[in-house]
Amino acid sequence: MSDNENKKAKELKKKLFYDPDNGYDRISKEDRDATFALSHEYASFLDQCKTEGECVEFVTRMIDKYGFRPFTRGMRLAPGDKVFTVNRAKSVILAVIGKNSLSKGANLIGSHIDAPRIDVRTIPLYEDSGICLFKTHYYGGIKKYQWTTLPLELRGNIVKTDGTKISVSIGSKPSDPVFIITDLLPHLASDQMKKSLAEAFTGEGLNVIAGTIPSASDKDGSERIKLAVLEYLYHSIGITEHDFISADLSFVPALNARDVGFDRSLMGAYGHDDRVCSFAAFQAILKSKTPEKTSICLLADKEETGSDGTTGMQSQFFDTFMADLCEIQGV
Repeated sequence: MSDNENKKAKELKKKLFYDPDNGYDRISKEDRDATFALSHEYASFLDQCKTEGECVEFVTRMIDKYGFRPFTRGMRLAPGDKVFTVNRAKSVILAVIGKNSLSKGANLIGSHIDAPRIDVRTIPLYEDSGICLFKTHYYGGIKKYQWTTLPLELRGNIVKTDGTKISVSIGSKPSDPVFIITDLLPHLASDQMKKSLAEAFTGEGLNVIAGTIPSASDKDGSERIKLAVLEYLYHSIGITEHDFISADLSFVPALNARDVGFDRSLMGAYGHDDRVCSFAAFQAILKSKTPEKTSICLLADKEETGSDGTTGMQSQFFDTFMADLCEIQGV
């Protein structure tokens, strides 16, 4: 092939082939700086929002200064109005009313704010072999071996019999204790290592250490370590074992978002799926003014378990909200 033919072949190949460039080669310095600035906001969001309930609390705190108001059936709405509605403190819908009627459609972004975790069972505390532990069940699809020997924090809410709501967050501060699911030492795990991952690490084995020191109040009684844990919980946050029945508590990694790599180009954090999409959608609708079509941001729960329940996408939450908007507009 002559030089001229070779040149033409290269030009044709350049014209017809898709030759992807690295994103950092294509964006300006201003865009790159803006990208890193937004990622820092996202990291803060992840650190504050380790459960779907905390995501909803974060969103409802933020939207007030952007002019969003609670949606009620039959309220009058004009283009540019911003409304929101919350479903059982677990999912939320935000909407900015557009210039056009809903008969011409709407723009919707939906994502989920729940993430795999370890949930605390009802009446979870038990004592075995000199250790008080939490019985748990895992939520969502997890690789169970990844949760052993991992520092965990306890997050969620407890509603007492008198209606008092107690927010729980233990393990996120440097002065807090953390919690652990134990595993075998390598030289004691020869039988374990012969098993498949599914056999070696079971859901029933994901129980979390709560304490090991016995109570001084009942030196001759049984379950002294469990008693000590319950005494601590009663004196520190005012709950008894009965209050676990109405508790919504989860163990999540006690690790905040961190930059990854010498160039800090990646982020390591719990809850990327799907909160990276939720954060982007939420940020976009905050800045929406008066769109042509009504803009809707749906942050849903229960995706990790099939979108079931009263706060998942199989509920009537979104359908009812859209029906109410249509009724207001006579659509």
